[in-house]
Amino acid sequence: VLNVAAVQGGYVAEINVMNEGDQTAADVTIRGQLLDGETVVEERELTLDYVPPHSARRGGLFFSENPADWTLELAPMGYQQP
Repeated sequence: VLNVAAVQGGYVAEINVMNEGDQTAADVTIRGQLLDGETVVEERELTLDYVPPHSARRGGLFFSENPADWTLELAPMGYQQP
């Protein structure tokens, strides 16, 4: 997570997704959850078209709740080889 900022209607968590592998990953899906202990308060997903090898891409997840008030957990959900 690079930054969390207030935007109209909620908040955006700006994230950096890194590909440390040797192949391009396409349709990279990242899930972001705001957690209260083990309870999911809010969940969002972001799909990046591609992340080249040994590079990074930035994106944002929009939440109605402030991520600073909860535990923000990010997880890669999947990708495909182009």
